[in-house]
Formats: sequence, structure tokens, C-alpha cells
Amino acid sequence: MKMFNEYINEIRKDRFTRIFKLDDKILCKQITGRKRLITIPLQNSPDLSFLAGIIIGDGYLGSEKRRIQIEMSDKNILEEILKAFYSIFGIKTRLRKVKKQKENYLQTWRIVFESKEISLLFNKIFEIPLGKKSDKVKVPSVIFTSNSECKKSFIRGLFFADGSFKKKTIRFSSSSQKLLEGLQKLFQEMGFQSVKRYYKNKRYNKYYFELFLMTNEAERFKLLLPEIQLKLRESPSQAMAQDAECAKLKDLIH
Repeated sequence: MKMFNEYINEIRKDRFTRIFKLDDKILCKQITGRKRLITIPLQNSPDLSFLAGIIIGDGYLGSEKRRIQIEMSDKNILEEILKAFYSIFGIKTRLRKVKKQKENYLQTWRIVFESKEISLLFNKIFEIPLGKKSDKVKVPSVIFTSNSECKKSFIRGLFFADGSFKKKTIRFSSSSQKLLEGLQKLFQEMGFQSVKRYYKNKRYNKYYFELFLMTNEAERFKLLLPEIQLKLRESPSQAMAQDAECAKLKDLIH
């Protein structure tokens, strides 16, 4: 609650914003411009944690216009994000089709919200940096002190942004070592065993970090988050090769 009080004090510095405080939320209204009413919750929730995971992975907080931007290729997830924003903050926007830079690139769509209050919430409460953030993000402190449903929702959002399922493992990839160290700590709290490694991405000429949940743990993960529909398609020869890689990864545990 202390972090939320500090957030309110930050909002009050803006002389163009009027604040109406209720028991578990505040209402913010601009006295200039669009003059819309935005609802800001004063405690964490599964939906808010889910959005934090998404933004940490595939989002962006503008440093000047206080813009929240999310770009993904999965329209179903983006529709869920739109519903979550409306449910929490009471604001709407639309999907914008992004022009592909190359013909063989996946088609992506973008969500953009213009809100200083919401951007500041994710910046101050969820510790998401403004501007470029890929190697700076981490698991927010508020997630560690939240209930299990918030923790699961955060991991779910992060998985949709930075996760994958291949070679019989759940994988999270990031250029932020702190993020994956925090995620590993969350998994430990939930009884999951994971493995970290780093590799160089030749396309971007940049080092990335990966966190793995091995075969049995991956199955438990899918049971924990059944709404994540993951399918593994492999031939017998691929399965043998993947089992060999899994065996190598298991050696990293010891």
C-alpha cells in the first residue's frame, strides 16, 4: 500500500489532473484535453499482474508522451489485453495493423494507450522503465508480495510475451538476466525446478538469457495454467534428438 500512496502523491503533482479517492481505487480526470475519467486500482490484482507481465515482455512505456504500447502477432491475446484494460481502467482503444518490414515477417498488431496515470502506475508500482527497457526489466517487487493468483497471472502474461514451448521444455527468453533470475525465484516458490543459460542471438548480435522448465515440470506448468494451449508436434527422430538435448540441460542442474 505504501507504493500506491507514493504513486498517488506523484499524480497529485500534476495541476491538470483532479483526483477522487475511494476505498480501493482513485478516479483521475484531466481538466484539459480529452477530460476522460480513468480508474486506478490501489491494490494489485490478477488482471493487473497479467498486464504487467505482458508489458515487461512485449510492451513499451513512452518517456515523453506517457504512451503505453503493446505489439504482438496473436490477436486473441491482444483482445484479452483490451478487455483487461477496460475492466481495470475503464478506457478503450483499438487494434492497429502494423506494416510488415519484410514479406516473410509475421503480421503483428499494436495497441496504444495515451495515459500518464496508467503509464506512471506501471512505472512506479511495477518498476517498468520508461523508454528502452529490454535489458533492464525485472520481476516487480509487488509481485513477490502478492497472492498466488497474481503470481500465476504475471507468469502467464510474461509467457505470452517471452515464452515458448519447444523440445519438450517451457522456455522464457530475455536480454535481462535480472528478469529471469526473479522468474526462477518465483518458480522455486511454486515448487518448480528450472535451468538458466545464455546464448548469442546472431540476428541481433546480442546475448540473451533463457530459463527452462524441463519435460515433467513443463507438464505441471500446463496443468497450473490450463488456458495456455501448447501443442508439441514432432516426428520420432525429432523426439530422440530432443530427448538428448533435454538430457544435456538436466546436467546443468547438478
